[in-house]
Amino acid sequence: MWLKLRRVWICMVVLLGLGALVGNQVGTIVGGVVYVLVVEIVLNAVMRINDLGQIPPYLPNKSSGDMVSTLAFDLFTETAPRGPFSVARMDSQLRELFGLQYSPAWWASGLVFVGWTAVFGIVGHLTARRRDIT
Repeated sequence: MWLKLRRVWICMVVLLGLGALVGNQVGTIVGGVVYVLVVEIVLNAVMRINDLGQIPPYLPNKSSGDMVSTLAFDLFTETAPRGPFSVARMDSQLRELFGLQYSPAWWASGLVFVGWTAVFGIVGHLTARRRDIT
């Protein structure tokens, strides 16, 4: 229960920070959707092509997605039946298949996302304080 509430609170702070930073509700929503669906995907692909695959797990959307994906992957591999295959080999091949080979542990991805939340929240707060509301 508390984990769900913290996750909602963190997402709220990111959205509030972006909203305060942009100042226009429609611009905030459209900009956020375009960033998530286009910009970060293109950045991720370009970085992986140029052998910079270690950087994308630290981008905002990828860090939040990796938090869940890495935890689910770890839980899956812990309960997977053991056969004649090497567990380490299976783990590395599946991580590469799912694009998790450079991703940190789920809790580290969560800390990265909390860091992005703090950045958006603080910058949005500072921008809103300086904005003229009259």
